[in-house]
Amino acid sequence: MTFREITVVPPPFSADNVMRTTMSYTVSVIVLGGCRPDVLRAARTPVLDRLITQGAWTMEARTVAPSLTLPALTSLMHGVDVNKHGLRSEEPEAPVKNGHSLVDAMGRFRRRCGFFINGPAFRDAFQSPGVTEAYLRRDCENPASDGHIIAAAKRSMEEAPLELAMIYLGHMKAMGQMHGWGSAQQIAALEQADHLIGDWMEDVDSYGLMHTTLVVSDHGGHERQHGTGLPEDMTIPWILHGLGVKPGPIQGPVRIFDSAPTIAKLLDLPNDRGWEGQAVAQALAA
Repeated sequence: MTFREITVVPPPFSADNVMRTTMSYTVSVIVLGGCRPDVLRAARTPVLDRLITQGAWTMEARTVAPSLTLPALTSLMHGVDVNKHGLRSEEPEAPVKNGHSLVDAMGRFRRRCGFFINGPAFRDAFQSPGVTEAYLRRDCENPASDGHIIAAAKRSMEEAPLELAMIYLGHMKAMGQMHGWGSAQQIAALEQADHLIGDWMEDVDSYGLMHTTLVVSDHGGHERQHGTGLPEDMTIPWILHGLGVKPGPIQGPVRIFDSAPTIAKLLDLPNDRGWEGQAVAQALAA
């Protein structure tokens, strides 16, 4: 387990920057590792059920190929498909061609951003100057590991509110790899994650913060594997809930790399011209 705080070099002073950094608003991006939509339907998930009922959602969103965690997270945060960022493996030191990430935009506008990851060492969390706090665990097989991630995120919020909190819960993925996708063990891991998401949202509420939550997955899986182009590996849930959201089912395609422009819209950040993704307009209130 490692913990690292990264100092942000602030951009030149402006009244606009001061306004943005003092807003009491948080966007949480919660990535459920290996969450396939049909497994979500099979589990008892009262918190996620509420987010779906009250929010915008689709159970037919698409991740990227190869359907692996690091390529998917890179697409999520960089707003581009794999062909543009070039990361096709789980090797954290592999080069990334596209440098226009949501995290970089957070840094330019002096916005507080934290990463809390139970899984691979995601490059954006530990090498970007836009991240103010980062916490990594590499013990996804441990049933308590996702709880430690949420606890770390809560400690960070207690010290100073984050405007963007990126949380990766990896225990469900580990159970899929060990016992199979849709196994009783994986469903139990998802039900535990559901409880932790509720705990996190209650904590954010307790600080009086307005907030929006995006729950998404990096990929699905089949048998005890993932990474292929099969629908079971490529199809993921995408759920947006809270301030600025227009509730209801989303009609039409949603891609994991549409997440960055959507989050940027919520945080009033400029849309990067290098992004291939588009803000999911159906999910956003006018």
